[in-house]
Amino acid sequence: MFCEICQSASQLDRSLAQKNVFVDAGCTSLRLESIKIHETSSNHLKAITIVAAKSEPEKTPAFKMICSLNKDTLEKLSKLFRTCHALAVYNRPYTDYTWLCELDETKGVNLGKTYRTAEYAKVFTHYIANVERNKVSDQIRNALFVTVLSDGSTDSSITEQEMFFLRTCRGGEVLVSFAGIKKVEKGNAEAIHNSLKSAVTSSDYLAIPWNNFTSKLVGLGCDGAAVMLGRRNGLVALLKREQPALIEVHCFAHRLELGFKDAVKKSNLYEKTVVTLLMGLYYFYRNSPLNRSMLKRSFTALGNKVYLPTRVGGTRWVGHLLRALTNFQNGYPSILQHLQQVCTCFECFT
Repeated sequence: MFCEICQSASQLDRSLAQKNVFVDAGCTSLRLESIKIHETSSNHLKAITIVAAKSEPEKTPAFKMICSLNKDTLEKLSKLFRTCHALAVYNRPYTDYTWLCELDETKGVNLGKTYRTAEYAKVFTHYIANVERNKVSDQIRNALFVTVLSDGSTDSSITEQEMFFLRTCRGGEVLVSFAGIKKVEKGNAEAIHNSLKSAVTSSDYLAIPWNNFTSKLVGLGCDGAAVMLGRRNGLVALLKREQPALIEVHCFAHRLELGFKDAVKKSNLYEKTVVTLLMGLYYFYRNSPLNRSMLKRSFTALGNKVYLPTRVGGTRWVGHLLRALTNFQNGYPSILQHLQQVCTCFECFT
């Protein structure tokens, strides 16, 4: 006779097979008394516990103790991950992580004494980024159509980079996700095309097969530069060789800016107002703390809200011009008063 329970448990603990004939050799005494003795033996009772723990591990005391410990650890790690996520969202350095943990401790938040260095902040942020990239990758894989939004930038090291966003639709909801930012060796269409392909296929980014991606590609949104929208050698031309159904979309804000400049480029009033007046006022007050403080006093003396001259142009183009004109119009009495005082002081000095 053999005991299936003891045989199963002995695979995990061979000590149960020692002096237990019901495991290997088998019991040759076919008597009820032999079975009763084995049923109450310490080896058999231990084997029952092992088999039960294997079949339902969540009910064992050890598992419950580990879950209790893991729950406490997970709560602490969850708070630390949230801190790292905030650093990434608000573009803060990893060195802020240490004193933010200390600040949480003073608020009574239990964070433990481990994982509280800037090196661990890098590790946590790395895994947060991996999870977000996997979400974007799954979103693209499940989408029927994809549009690429692209624009170039230059970082503080004067390195040309290209940013890529992917636009999809799920259940009637339009989603725009960040795909990646890649260094561009040359500012030509081929280099940008290779950067886009690397951002899509690289295991460090989306890890999506290029053929699968181009089969879903229906649009490209970008500025009107020849390197992007050139009919022969632009990025859109290279992508159309792989996806002929691709539709290019010139950035509407860029088109508005170009159309506005074409409409006013022959106007002398525009040149005098924008180039001479607004830019002159902006740099006059921006480069002189004394002039800026005296202008604020002028606003206070007249009982008006402070409207400092702002920069014309920038990334929002027409929006920046509108803001500069609005501030100049609202602050005209105070600006005029201060400039008259400056002229009077200059005449007295000369």
